[in-house]
Amino acid sequence: MSGPRAQDAKDVVISFDAPPALGGAHTWLYEVYRRWSRPVLFVTRRAKHEDVETLRQFDAQKHQSVRFRRSLAPITHFSLTSGATWRVLRQHFFELRRLIGGDPVRFHCVRPFYEGIIPAILRRLHPSKAKLIVYVHGEELNVASTSGLLKAITLFVLKSADLVIVNSQNTASMVDQTVKLKNMSVIHPGVKVTDYHFDARICAEKRQALGVSKETVLVFSVARMEQRKNHAGVIRAVARALGEGLPIMLVMASEGPEYQALVDLTQELKLEEHVRFLGRIDESEKKLLFASADIHMMPSIQSGPMIEGFGIVFLEAAAACTASIAGNSGGQSEAVRHQTTGFVVDGENQDELYQALRDLCTDVSLREKMAKASLAFASQHDWQNVVERTDSALQSTR
Repeated sequence: MSGPRAQDAKDVVISFDAPPALGGAHTWLYEVYRRWSRPVLFVTRRAKHEDVETLRQFDAQKHQSVRFRRSLAPITHFSLTSGATWRVLRQHFFELRRLIGGDPVRFHCVRPFYEGIIPAILRRLHPSKAKLIVYVHGEELNVASTSGLLKAITLFVLKSADLVIVNSQNTASMVDQTVKLKNMSVIHPGVKVTDYHFDARICAEKRQALGVSKETVLVFSVARMEQRKNHAGVIRAVARALGEGLPIMLVMASEGPEYQALVDLTQELKLEEHVRFLGRIDESEKKLLFASADIHMMPSIQSGPMIEGFGIVFLEAAAACTASIAGNSGGQSEAVRHQTTGFVVDGENQDELYQALRDLCTDVSLREKMAKASLAFASQHDWQNVVERTDSALQSTR
């Protein structure tokens, strides 16, 4: 597979979380660097004893350019007054410094903290041997603003970086409010469009298995069940639409701290026949559900310092020709084109949520128009295009 041109540096990704457990940020780095034209070492935390065999089998599979090293001690509590924290940082320092040898090393860190701390120190200590690329997703900047220590660490890492890659223009604006950088590039995450194309018969069988008739609108939501994802707003909008006589089935996947509260809300609103909680699902199931759905909803809101920096799920829905309803906080408006690939609304405004849902439920031609536009939009974000944009940005670090 074609990828970026060979560079005069070894590429090392630093991420405490790694496949097969993937969040949006980790998916982004994994999908980009496994397509790299040179070998990439993906350094992550040590496996828990009970996970060792499962991860050994996973790592033995083909991951294209990526090879995993699960060697970093976990950070369970970060405090510079804690001896445990210093012992972990010392282990990280010597573990990563061993990678600096004859050829320069380019560290690609999934976040400024905590992954970027030691690479930033190594960048300062070995300016001719170590380069630093830092990814920023948005919410970590808000988290850093709540702590003087985290803010200082974030500034140190960002100022040490040869390149800062941000996931949206919104995140770029947040960085600008924190520190002025000349070496920043906006690169949206991507999606493999063909992974979300299924035969119509297979989608029909999936809908039937869920108890969804041809006349029923299938609304799909897949996100960690936490407050900022606004599942409660989705459930309330569906309840209102059902009250107006619209035929809807809501399917919600994943787990999280809000799970039981959402089940309770469903029961309170007497929606048990219209809402399905699937729990955690694998990637193949998620892709099929996106393709089988009529509407995707994740109208995220800001919850404390937590925001939606972009939202890869919106690209996944678009790749499956499914229109989305997104929130207007963070970078969601860059992942969904308002009134083109879906609707961008105030997630805290139930009237706006309901109106967007009602419009998509009642207007089949609108859904079809948005489906076509969504596919075109997703195609612009094919992972190989993201690889090429990343390579272009990295030319400045040579």
